[in-house]
Amino acid sequence: MNIKHILLSFSLLVSIAFVSCEKNSTYKPKGEIIKVEYHIYCESESAFVHYLYPQNGKMTMIDSEQNKSFHIISFETTAGQYFSIEAANKRAGRKEISVQVFINGVLLDEATSYEPTIKAIASGNF
Repeated sequence: MNIKHILLSFSLLVSIAFVSCEKNSTYKPKGEIIKVEYHIYCESESAFVHYLYPQNGKMTMIDSEQNKSFHIISFETTAGQYFSIEAANKRAGRKEISVQVFINGVLLDEATSYEPTIKAIASGNF
C-alpha cells in the first residue's frame, strides 16, 4: 500500500466521522464547567483558522494556520458563552473544509465549504 492510498483512506475515515455525527440543537449542558471541542477537517491540509478561546477569564479570538488534514482544539470553560470557529482554505481550488463545535461530546453546530473565498463557520451560545 503506498502513501497515496493511506492518505485517501485516512481522508475517507475522517469524512465518515464528520458525516456520522448528528447535530443536537436542543442540548443544554449540565453543570457550570463544560468541555468544548472544535474539530477542523481540511482536505487541502492548508487553512486559515479563527476561533474563540478562553484567555484570562474572557473569550478571545485566536488566529492560526492549520497544515494538516484533521485537528482538534479542546478546552474547558464555563457554560453559557458564545463559541465560534471559522476556517478557509489557503490554497485555490475546490477542496473540502469542515468545522464542528462539540460541547461535552455532543455536536452542536457544523459547517462545510468547498470554495477558498467562503469560510466554513460554526458557532452558537451554549
